[in-house]
Amino acid sequence: MNVNRENEKRAALPSGWRWVKLGEVCRVIGGSTPSTGNPAFWDGQIVWITPTDLGRLKNLRIEASERRITEKGYLSCGTEMLPIGTVVLSSRAPIGYLGIAAIPLCTNQGCKSFIPGENIDSEFLYWCLRFSVSELQRLGSGATFTEISKSVLEAYEIFLPPLAEQKRIAAILNDQMAAIDKARAAAEAQLEAARALPATYLREVFPKEGISLPSGWRCARLRDLVAESLPGFATGERDPSGVIQLRMNNVDTRGNLIWDKFIRVPARAEFISKYKLSSGDVIFDNTNSTELVGKTAFFGGHSESVVYSNHFTRLRTRTEILDAMYLARWLQTLWQKGLFEAICNRWIGQSAIKNDKLLELEIPLPPLAEQKRLVTIVNDQIKSADRICTGLES
Repeated sequence: MNVNRENEKRAALPSGWRWVKLGEVCRVIGGSTPSTGNPAFWDGQIVWITPTDLGRLKNLRIEASERRITEKGYLSCGTEMLPIGTVVLSSRAPIGYLGIAAIPLCTNQGCKSFIPGENIDSEFLYWCLRFSVSELQRLGSGATFTEISKSVLEAYEIFLPPLAEQKRIAAILNDQMAAIDKARAAAEAQLEAARALPATYLREVFPKEGISLPSGWRCARLRDLVAESLPGFATGERDPSGVIQLRMNNVDTRGNLIWDKFIRVPARAEFISKYKLSSGDVIFDNTNSTELVGKTAFFGGHSESVVYSNHFTRLRTRTEILDAMYLARWLQTLWQKGLFEAICNRWIGQSAIKNDKLLELEIPLPPLAEQKRLVTIVNDQIKSADRICTGLES
């Protein structure tokens, strides 16, 4: 027991309060797992809780489990059916997830459960354990993974007020948690809305399908607007002192380049001369999972030489008629709308967009000055949305 708890115990408790061991006021129960190799034990009607289930709880109550076991599975493994009101604690991987059984259930061996006696309220016990998680984690032991044992939990001491006071304290904490959850949900909704703003801005820039183009605009095939469309190269070679090579995970779903995950490949002249990126290039993710193929980023330059893999196509625009950033934003809009799926070639686990299909796409094209004006507006709007997100996330 740490010094803080020793000091707490020396302090005078209010009248009627006392220190008790959990084993004095609860029955502590372990769990078990039926044989995973016997299908007769699984997909039944009995709720069977694991630490993963506890980690996914949105409130105090346990009402379902990811997996269920059959009566045969239950009888085969020695786990025990727990009544409503039982407090369940993940006792390993990790120690500290908590919930209160809202239905009869059983658990695997990664949980310890507390069936309250007549002198302790379930919700009060839940909060006592919740506020003790950091200390319970320190009490865990084990070489492979940290676990807290049944005997340690039975000997763990909490302060216990009279039952009516327990219920009053638990009610206050429940109300406070409900207010926190409500505030968190509102903040998450705000953050989600802010994250959606860039996609909204992009969709508003380009004319919707079926609507006449504004005066001065025209449709043109991409192949007539680019000076080059060059897929990258694949190499299994690595060189810590070589050049940066960008791969599919270096472009996020917002069209940003990610610079903390790149690999380095040998700085061979044939790689660099042919596949080096230059400021103003547009890189198009031509191979990825079906939901991610088509991500696009604008390359604004880098302090080192950068080449790109065969998961990308490098697009270089005819700058006198097509602004590169305008092209990147338009391709991002197509991806956000899911329009690339129609031109994908699919196989197990991945999809690809061939260069000829990419070049056949038609882009709504305003005059060059208008392209640049629209890009400036959208970029400013996206920067504002990013600032909002940063403020909400901090």
